[in-house]
Amino acid sequence: MRIYTFLAFLALCLILVAPNSLARDVEITEIRVGVEYNKPYVYQLPYTSLMDKDKIDTFVTSSNESQRINADVFPGSNITFSIFVDNSIAANGPEIRNAFATITIEEIDDGTDLFAESGEFDLERGEQERVDMKFELPLAVAERLYDVTIEVEGEDLNHTRYSDIVSLKLDVRKQLNDIRIASVELSPQEISCDRKTRLTARIMNLGSRDENEAALEFRNSALGVKSVTQDIFLKNFFEVAENATSYTKTLDIELPSFFKSGKYPILVNLYWKNFILFDQKTVDLIVKDCSSAERVKESGQEKMQENKTQAGAVQQEDKTKSSPEEEIQEEATSTKESSFLDSQSLFLMFAGYVLVMFALIALIVFAYFKIYK
Repeated sequence: MRIYTFLAFLALCLILVAPNSLARDVEITEIRVGVEYNKPYVYQLPYTSLMDKDKIDTFVTSSNESQRINADVFPGSNITFSIFVDNSIAANGPEIRNAFATITIEEIDDGTDLFAESGEFDLERGEQERVDMKFELPLAVAERLYDVTIEVEGEDLNHTRYSDIVSLKLDVRKQLNDIRIASVELSPQEISCDRKTRLTARIMNLGSRDENEAALEFRNSALGVKSVTQDIFLKNFFEVAENATSYTKTLDIELPSFFKSGKYPILVNLYWKNFILFDQKTVDLIVKDCSSAERVKESGQEKMQENKTQAGAVQQEDKTKSSPEEEIQEEATSTKESSFLDSQSLFLMFAGYVLVMFALIALIVFAYFKIYK
């Protein structure tokens, strides 16, 4: 009797739990993985579509085992996952609402995951939906296989949940020699009355070999800019931290006030073996005429800065003030010195007055005798 009671209880639990359990009537039937790779200057070729066979992998998810993505993936690649989701519920089954997809690339960004989630969509019975999700891989990434998990989930009007999960393997490879200009910045990029700016460029070694003869150049003949740093050593990413695989160069640029306004492209060139152009970027310096309004504005800013400096000096002076006893003593000494100087000045003024009077009287007497003699 106890056995029948237990079986009845178990059946009741299954009936209650079943509507809220995950069903597999929403299926990921196909995945396309497209890879766009921003090659350095030396490797650049004419533009090719993402649909080229060497840049895209298309396969049907027919197995529960992790499938390997058969596409060339390098550090810094832009990857697009196109997921085709089917509502495979029977013709008289429910519609799926509020479905969404998530993709996780595990531990690829310095040990942390890259994650993306799509917007919500609905699936009618027998309908298929395409969802595109994009990732930009970091530049500093190790050469190995990474786990990718793709999951789709939705529910019907009775809140029964449906889901499907697919696991993939992403193979990140590296070129033997691959040095890059990772970033270029002009700060500020537009100059007017204050014609000073700073150019900063950062290069990285993305290849699998050490590089000991990299050269970084800033150049624009109109601006008089030509600065080259040679024999830069960059370790490969396998052996050391990211800061040892990169190098940053800065250059302060100052133009005279009479310099002609316009747009001046500055070339940032990265050389391999100190002379082979490997990568190149351009940043525009915009020079504007200094108008009266801008001059007044910058003058006001300079005045504010000067006031801040003076206020800081006053605060510093307040911090270094003497004690009250020393201030009283200094005030008394100053008063004594001032009184002494005042009395001495009065005496000198009186003596000068007497001398002038004597000289005037002598002059009158001399004139009198000169006339009447």
